[in-house]
Amino acid sequence: MPAMLRAVTGLAKTASDQMINESFDALFNEERAALRAPELQIEFVGRQGRAQRRKVLTGKHKPSKVLSEGEQKVLAIADFLAEARLAGITAPVIFDDPVSSLDHRRINEVAQRIASLADTTQVIVFTHDIFFATTLLNLMAKSKRCSYFHITDEDGKGQVARATGPRWDNLNNLKRNINETIQAAKSQEGDARAALVRTGYDWIRSWCEVFTETELLQGVTQRYQPNVRMTSLSNIKVAALPAAIETVNRIFEEACRSIDGHSQPLPTLGVSPTLAGLEAHWAELTDARVNYINADDRPHVDLRREGDITPLVGSAQRTPPGRRPAPSGAGRRGRTRSDPSQAART
Repeated sequence: MPAMLRAVTGLAKTASDQMINESFDALFNEERAALRAPELQIEFVGRQGRAQRRKVLTGKHKPSKVLSEGEQKVLAIADFLAEARLAGITAPVIFDDPVSSLDHRRINEVAQRIASLADTTQVIVFTHDIFFATTLLNLMAKSKRCSYFHITDEDGKGQVARATGPRWDNLNNLKRNINETIQAAKSQEGDARAALVRTGYDWIRSWCEVFTETELLQGVTQRYQPNVRMTSLSNIKVAALPAAIETVNRIFEEACRSIDGHSQPLPTLGVSPTLAGLEAHWAELTDARVNYINADDRPHVDLRREGDITPLVGSAQRTPPGRRPAPSGAGRRGRTRSDPSQAART
């Protein structure tokens, strides 16, 4: 009797292991396909009472000997997610920089999988990748269930602060930096002042880029954003653009010549930027921004009634109501009437 019980127990364990292995295999293949990871075989090996699995490619090759670091990473993510699903884990899941060594396509696929996982599980992600962070934020924008925290090491101390998204630059911070640099330069002389003036022009260069991106072009396209915000096109003040562009382009080029990172052309070689020039350029940019923001750029609507305009070949001419349009070529000495078959259709 004891021998029979042991046999039944052994059979039950074997059947249970087989069911678990088959379930894991199915879940792993689902995750692998979602992450576009390479196809491979899983061999389940039990050692010392513990379930272990081994992944092999065709020909019994080890994945670590054939696959890239990025491919191995997505396979590891697929394995982890399959195991978590199989075990029914409901605890928060933490990912530490899951997209290092991945290309932009796989970054997007990992972001989509993590976003879907967040529908049922609390997920915490640490990353240095700005594109990955903004992709996650965009995927979670509709649900508004994603919180973003920015970690810095200013003043030698780690600081965590809630934010709306990755901030590489913004106009308010740049404005503060420019004003502080100008004030600091006023209290210095000689080389110290010259260095601060160059730093001020470096900040101005960044300000021109951010102003163009966020206000002149109304964020239609932004750095590290995968999508183009077509709905913002109508917010661009087209009539006010030329004046703003002239000022920004001119001062941006001047700023590029005034910073350490750019070589100088021969005419300006050895000519250092001045504090007075920096202040004048900053005042110009400030005025250009105010003028653009306050510009009245309402579209000019043509109120002429339908039917009042008769399109002609090469021109558009207004015809008074009730009068038939003159035939093409009429009243023009030395010209023949145009062939109706060649008239433009509208």
